[in-house]
Amino acid sequence: MNNQISTFKFSENHSIRTIADEKGEFWFLANDVCGVLGYVNPRDAVSKHCKLKGVAKRDTPTESGNQEMTYINEPNLYRLIIKSRKPEAEAFEEWVMEDVLPTIRKTGSYQTSGSLKTKTALPNGLTLEQQDEIKKFHRELVQTAPKEKQAKLAIQLWSSVKSKFGVSYKEVASEHYPEVLSLMARVAVE
Repeated sequence: MNNQISTFKFSENHSIRTIADEKGEFWFLANDVCGVLGYVNPRDAVSKHCKLKGVAKRDTPTESGNQEMTYINEPNLYRLIIKSRKPEAEAFEEWVMEDVLPTIRKTGSYQTSGSLKTKTALPNGLTLEQQDEIKKFHRELVQTAPKEKQAKLAIQLWSSVKSKFGVSYKEVASEHYPEVLSLMARVAVE
């Protein structure tokens, strides 16, 4: 891992520092993630919810010099999000899964103009109203599933849309809106 820090601004009060490893995979500073998700004790949250192979200590430049800090990989980021019962986790999950990670995968980096990006309809994509309805439908489908299957279903629903249409749900052509809903409903009952 290199020691070059990239910072993703989640909100006015929260930023997430990351480091990329030699394969280009991002590792997230555990303290920052835990702070956003409302975990009071980051060390405890990491030991309870993260797999050890996805946890690494790295020297990190701070205002008071280099300090050894704990970083987690992307799967462990998901584990902390899924295990958090705080209301803050839902907004953070949406931001990470629908904005940050797709942007990193497409462009290799994530940049903001100093504030949280605002959601806009993409040309030829779903309208903002359709996007909101799809997210609402997704939430309803996940919440009606048994607790132990909710996390897996949440990922399967988004993955099925990406597999069928080759793009994220926001980029699906507006005329395919009914197909997106139908596909998600089918996946939920399988």
